[in-house]
Amino acid sequence: MVWNVWNQGPEAFDKGENSFITFITRLFENRSPFVDDDDDDDDEKWRQAMTALGLRTDVQDKIMHPAFRELRLTQSCGYWCRDTVEMRCEALRYTQKPREHSRRASSAPSIFDKCESLTHIAARGTSGHTALFKDIDEARADGFLDVQGSIQHMSRILSSSPSDFSSDRPLFYFHPELATAQCYAWYAKQRGTDETNIMIVCVAIPNQVLQGLLLTDRALQRLYWPSEAWKQSVACNRIRHRVPVELCRFRRATLLIGSTAKSKVTGPGGVTEDTVLMMDGQPAVQYAFDGSEEGQDFLKKSIAQRPYVYQFPKGDRST
Repeated sequence: MVWNVWNQGPEAFDKGENSFITFITRLFENRSPFVDDDDDDDDEKWRQAMTALGLRTDVQDKIMHPAFRELRLTQSCGYWCRDTVEMRCEALRYTQKPREHSRRASSAPSIFDKCESLTHIAARGTSGHTALFKDIDEARADGFLDVQGSIQHMSRILSSSPSDFSSDRPLFYFHPELATAQCYAWYAKQRGTDETNIMIVCVAIPNQVLQGLLLTDRALQRLYWPSEAWKQSVACNRIRHRVPVELCRFRRATLLIGSTAKSKVTGPGGVTEDTVLMMDGQPAVQYAFDGSEEGQDFLKKSIAQRPYVYQFPKGDRST
């Protein structure tokens, strides 16, 4: 259906390199065929919405995989449709992109032992540092790392708004728990194709840097469920409502640490335990760094040396 609309559309359609992906993703921005907020956990409504947009049954099955239902409910049906199609298209284009060099081992220093696994790093920690994990789609994050595996462009891993802690500006989200990043990564792998390359990146930030934020007024803030501040902040950000004045300090934070919400948020009064993402029986926590140019510069300078990069092999769920 989507291809027919594109192929038979008016000549006014721009047929440039990026236009087809843009055309597709714009379809998912129209809320009319999608489930209402109150029906975000209704699987049948998701199926109806995806069918209306022309997604094949096998793609629907990947999005609706029961193992990832809790994670799926952190975003809307439209979000995952758009994300899945974009990821698949970008992976195909990325495989066709000329490479000047293959990524190679770097002689630059790293605090991580190359012989260790992510599991070992997560278990032992990194002395004097806080380890944070993030799942990354290599095609869409192209340019984040250089050919030696060092950070090049932080902006390539920004998360778009609206999100739990922002209604109108991008932020950098990381997970302090490896299991959470693994779940996100495997869901992306599940929804991708053979060309999709998913990685988990582990960065280490010196504890003294985080402690230094505590000495700066409002630089580090914490927002956890079930506080009223968390409920109001998440509800306002998710539905793009203005945040109350008393909560503005959270918007100005360099780093905000807090609980992860699901998408079924219609207002502070509707925020219950069912709207919190649970991992291993506990509310999932996320670190959200300021995504402004100043924030990007701060984060890049704060990350100790090169990150640890784990690339998911096909058919292997171990790390």
